[in-house]
Amino acid sequence: MDEFRSELCSGIGGMKYGDPRDSGKGVILSRRQKKKLARQRRENQDQDGIPANNMSKSGARGLRSVDSGHGKINGQIITSAPALRLHSEMNITNRILSIFLSPYILSSNQLLQLGYPVESRVHPGKAVIYKDPTVYALFQRGTTSSRLNVNATEFVPLRRMENCQQESHAITTTRKTSNIMENEHRLLEKAVSETEGNQNSDTFSANRGVAAFPCDKKLSYERYEGGRDTSEKKCVRCGRGFYVTMEGKYATQEKCIHHWGKIENAVAPQLPQPHKVGVVGPVRTIRRYSCCGGKPNSGGCSVGQLHVWNGFGPGVNDSLDGYVQTSVRKTFPPDGNFGIYAVDCEMCYTARGTELIRVTVVASDGNLVYDRLVKPESDVIDYNTRFSGITAHDLNENATKSLRDVQNDLMGFINADTILVGHGLENDLRALRIIHGRVVDTSVIFPHSNGLPYRRSLKTLVSEFLQRDIQQDSSGHCSFEDARACMELMLWRIRTDFDCIFQSGVQNFLQLQNKFACVCF
Repeated sequence: MDEFRSELCSGIGGMKYGDPRDSGKGVILSRRQKKKLARQRRENQDQDGIPANNMSKSGARGLRSVDSGHGKINGQIITSAPALRLHSEMNITNRILSIFLSPYILSSNQLLQLGYPVESRVHPGKAVIYKDPTVYALFQRGTTSSRLNVNATEFVPLRRMENCQQESHAITTTRKTSNIMENEHRLLEKAVSETEGNQNSDTFSANRGVAAFPCDKKLSYERYEGGRDTSEKKCVRCGRGFYVTMEGKYATQEKCIHHWGKIENAVAPQLPQPHKVGVVGPVRTIRRYSCCGGKPNSGGCSVGQLHVWNGFGPGVNDSLDGYVQTSVRKTFPPDGNFGIYAVDCEMCYTARGTELIRVTVVASDGNLVYDRLVKPESDVIDYNTRFSGITAHDLNENATKSLRDVQNDLMGFINADTILVGHGLENDLRALRIIHGRVVDTSVIFPHSNGLPYRRSLKTLVSEFLQRDIQQDSSGHCSFEDARACMELMLWRIRTDFDCIFQSGVQNFLQLQNKFACVCF
């Protein structure tokens, strides 16, 4: 298993994996797109010595991928992988699988509450992302910045800074929210409140009892000596505040001391009982960081060159540009298959937040459909190599596509009726800047015992339900492995929840398909 994993989990670099439009089958292309595709094939044949028709079949119907063998990450490449065992055992088509998946699709209100990008009702063509302020504050309180730091600099209240403008050259400004923004926030408040009133205990629901309110626009702005207007951000790793200019340049040059792991419960060693030879005390658990084993109030074990943030503040982040929405397919597919894909992305940190650097898409049987390295739009602050497995060398040598190119590629085979599967998929869709409504999120389907906003990691879910280990490589996660794991988890869930149907036979189910589809949809 380790050898198989090492072959398929360490990157694709600049390989020409993955444009499903390469085959021209199952996808409607315009005349201009066909000409461009033919030209690219000729160029690839001239540069790589690979015939344009030398393609290996992918697991998705009508999709193919090109493997030029160029580009590596960590010295290895992704090769073909066997189909998922559960998919082979179930032996059903994507059309039937989509019916089984439909009860797990998040509602529009759940998408909003969980922070998925949704289309603005006031500004068509732009996106809105809601981040629960109470959840934001909850996790901020859990950072090391909320504890006493004997080496911290003197705290200077903002009011005192305002009274000393002549000495410190600091000013504060507040931005008035326009009537249009207020209308947007009012609509979002109504949507969230309707969700709280309509959802029952049998549905997968987001954190209840929390109303939406606007993102805090009254952040303090300071004018530094260079005349640069800056806004305050919160570091997602240590929780400290730092300043970034409007041009995306760091005004705060400060190292980030943090824990890269999470706080987890661990079994503590049993202590010997006093005055009782050979007798130990009861089993007890302790809370510690998974990275270094330190206590929750211990100082950070890792040092970053700068603080980082995710690009979004608490509350409603509205009027976001650069997002594309999946469109309705013009023609109904002959086999009724609109597509089912699992998506996983890797991101890096820039001055403007997180940006996409790799995207992987797999079919319902686990075969690779699309895999690309992506050039970030802004200067990279941290490549997040510990988790992404991608280094600066990988991007410099192998990243040839921009985010806009990737969006165009994905829109070629993902439509409004396609089902996307992922773990915490809102982060992936934010990075891709894609608005999509048919989403299955394994972090919601397999909830945490404490409920939202707490979520179980993909690693623990796979270990518990699939009895195998993933994310074991110290050089970083494998997006291909993670995407396959998400799809396999949902196949396991379907097989478990609808076990009676599979025991009686899928053929019997097909006879009741119309009735069952009406109930699901």
